Amino acid sequence: MAVKSYKYNDKTQLTKHFNVSEWKCKCGKNHEIKIDDKLPVLLENLLVRLEAEHGNIYSGYRCPEYDKKVGGRGTGSHTLGYSVDIRFVDSKNKIIPSSKIALALEDMNHQYGIGYRAGGAQDYQGNTHIDTRPRKWYGDESISNTLAIWDIKKGVYSFYDYLGIKKEIPQIITPVSRDEAKEQVEVLIGDLNVRDKANGSVLGVVPKGIYNVMSEVTTNGYLWVQIDENAWFATREGDWTRRYKASVVTPEVTAPEDEVVNDDANNEDNIVKPSDNQIEEKTDGVTKVTFWQRIVNFFRNLFN
Repeated sequence: MAVKSYKYNDKTQLTKHFNVSEWKCKCGKNHEIKIDDKLPVLLENLLVRLEAEHGNIYSGYRCPEYDKKVGGRGTGSHTLGYSVDIRFVDSKNKIIPSSKIALALEDMNHQYGIGYRAGGAQDYQGNTHIDTRPRKWYGDESISNTLAIWDIKKGVYSFYDYLGIKKEIPQIITPVSRDEAKEQVEVLIGDLNVRDKANGSVLGVVPKGIYNVMSEVTTNGYLWVQIDENAWFATREGDWTRRYKASVVTPEVTAPEDEVVNDDANNEDNIVKPSDNQIEEKTDGVTKVTFWQRIVNFFRNLFN
């Protein structure tokens, strides 16, 4: 993704609802239009999340001269192609309040610029500054165009806290039972945020309990654990989670039964058979007269 330049009369359709021409500078001169690739995509995703019918960009790219004319420094994010001032309307052509837009962007984990009540407008007028300049700035432009909400109210980093709105987050993913054969993690605190990916958007929360571990990745100093197809949370061992490794189960080896060895007398293969010149042999303890023994006995009896 990068900032691209377009001709002043370009009408390329960037997304389903947004066209290059909507970014054209209001100065009236025929100069290039700069747009960051990420910005139209962000606006399209926001429109869908708001279930809006349309988004009206009333201030997109500004050349340095025009930016100064409207109160800017001539070097702001509008002059670099990172910003728009916009208002959204719903299916009944009703303007969506700026507070709802700011909260939706925060829920989308937008880590760049959000200007609530852009240009000092009222909330109901819907005017909102949105940018993709690489820095996080959540502001209230009805108070200041430069101060962030955490400068206005110390310790406040969320529009929910700034506006005094309780965030309703659904509980997702049900805990499971301990299974020693599986890799698992136990959540030790209530309502731990779950995101759609590591460092992604918040989907909801999970209650205390045990969850199966599908995979894990380390980023930004945290170990992110996947507990469902699109459910991840950050973990720090000993602080709010406890890990359980899968037990290595050694298969039980059954000793073979003693081999039954047939007695030589009963094992035909082990019997040494007498040769033809053997005089006699014994079978089952009974002496049997062989053929040659009979001949010897015949001549012995003949001469006696």
